[in-house]
Amino acid sequence: MTNFVSLYPPNADVIRIWEGRDIPFRPAEDDKYSEICTTNGWCIGVSCIMEGSLIHYPASGKGPHPTVVVCPGGGYEGQAIKHEGVDVCSWLNTIGCSAFLLKYRAPNRRQGAHADAARALRVIRANAKEWNVDPNRLGIIGFSAGGHLAASVSAPSNPEPYPPIDETDKLSFRPNFTMLIYPAYIVPWGDKGYEPGPEFTFTNGVPPSFVAQAADDPHNHSAIGWYLKAHDDARASVELHIYRNGGHGFGVMRNGSSANVWPEDARAWLQGTIRLK
Repeated sequence: MTNFVSLYPPNADVIRIWEGRDIPFRPAEDDKYSEICTTNGWCIGVSCIMEGSLIHYPASGKGPHPTVVVCPGGGYEGQAIKHEGVDVCSWLNTIGCSAFLLKYRAPNRRQGAHADAARALRVIRANAKEWNVDPNRLGIIGFSAGGHLAASVSAPSNPEPYPPIDETDKLSFRPNFTMLIYPAYIVPWGDKGYEPGPEFTFTNGVPPSFVAQAADDPHNHSAIGWYLKAHDDARASVELHIYRNGGHGFGVMRNGSSANVWPEDARAWLQGTIRLK
């Protein structure tokens, strides 16, 4: 058992995105659960997340900074909080971006997770000045199931992810740019084609997108499906990288595969898309 709080920066700003309000899509029985953090070999995970929250990783130097919401993967059962979360936030800081690690609801609370991601983007925009964020350079990055979640606020079929609760919900929940790293479930699992699921629509525009996937990943239909729909249907700016090998779930770890270079490719894409300092 691991204390996940020890993974965060000293004096980390943990933000409850629902701020004590009634949380949409949260059944009463969720009150009886508490978060659990476990270590399985090299993978540190968090599960039993019943309320969405953000952990702020501010960039150093003069702002306002481009900022990215980070969505770890975990099959919607939990979240790989370190190598697809904490470590990604640290990497973003090194290239001049602030980051917010999103702990979204799990397990098996996709509607709640979607609401958490949308609310997170709105809360950051509402507090952009206080947190030294450029609200016009606010993006999202997701890994595996977190890639599906990031995609769900980038090309949503539902224009309103939850019933509005306050002034913050008048702000846009759509990111200005999107990065999907070995996304899963965009094309329903098991489908052999490249048609994204009904939770997505591409007729209302898609943010500029960076997509990275290994060829030997069984979820590669999702990456290709996003590229085809975003490029052909939405006429969006989208860049797809398919690496020779790397499998699934590598995060920012170095495992000797050709997919290890995705952070360098993503940085170059970000430089051309949002002008890093």
